Formats: sequence, C-alpha cells, structure tokens
Amino acid sequence: ADLSKGDKVLEPSAGHGAIARFAPRGVELTAIEPSTNLFSKLNVNASGRLLNEKFEDLSNQNSFDAIVMNPPFGKGGKTAMEHIEKAFKHHLYDGGRLVSIIPAGPAMDKRINDFLYGTDEKGDLKNPEAHLVADIKLPSVTFERAGTKVNGRIIIIDKSEPKTLKQ
Repeated sequence: ADLSKGDKVLEPSAGHGAIARFAPRGVELTAIEPSTNLFSKLNVNASGRLLNEKFEDLSNQNSFDAIVMNPPFGKGGKTAMEHIEKAFKHHLYDGGRLVSIIPAGPAMDKRINDFLYGTDEKGDLKNPEAHLVADIKLPSVTFERAGTKVNGRIIIIDKSEPKTLKQ
C-alpha cells in the first residue's frame, strides 16, 4: 500500500487480523469486523481503532489514505465488488491506494473491468479517477491452509482525479 508514518489505513471485514497485524508502526489503523468471534481474535492480533460492526454501515465521513482488504467474495465476486466500490468511492482520499485480494474468474474479471473501464450512457468513463497499478495472480495453493483452493489475485488501484487539458 506504500504507507508512510501518519497515514490513515482501513481494513474492512478484517476477520481475525491476518492483514491488520502487519500494519506498519506509525500508521493510524482502523479495522472493522462484524463477527463477534473473529472480532475477539482481531483484538489480540491488531491494534488501532477496531470496530465490531459491518463495513456496509461505516459512515462515508470516514476517509483513508489506503485501504487494504480481503473482502468476502460472494457469488462470482459480487460481494467483493460491492466492498471495493464502497471503499474506493466513499472512503479513499484522492491520491490514495486500494489493495484488495479478489477472486479470479470470468464473473469477477467482468465486474473489475466494468469498474475500471466501463462507460456511462454518454460514453464517459464511470470511474475516471480509478487507475489499475497492478494485477497479481495468486497460485491456487495460496489459501490452502485456510481450507480452500479458491483462485485469487491481488489488485492495486490508485485514486486520482483525471487531468484536464488546458485550453
């Protein structure tokens, strides 16, 4: 996520803290987990502002320099895409970075491509401030210890307002 001291970082749906535990010292971590059972483990594994609630309920007033996430995938990546859209559009500062583990497969590919390159009825990009920096395919054994062989990938998307040409 290219974090620096003082940066505000969010991990939505943090689970037991497998990502949050690696937040660098000096950043302001906010981690959210709705499951009471997983939240108790998150409290042991991470420090910062830890919230036992749903990410979907997080007020849009909360913004961050970086968001690092492994969202629930849902069918065909539907839930993952909903989390990515909320995180990117409502919680990421301009100039910020979103790093997400997502499922690999045709349905998720379509969702991500539409988010990054889809156009509205006027032919304008839906999300012109979204810039894909990296798309890293993960081997199928990545989540084997977690009890699944789901194919995944990591995407990194930077947020910056599109540059306009000077007249």
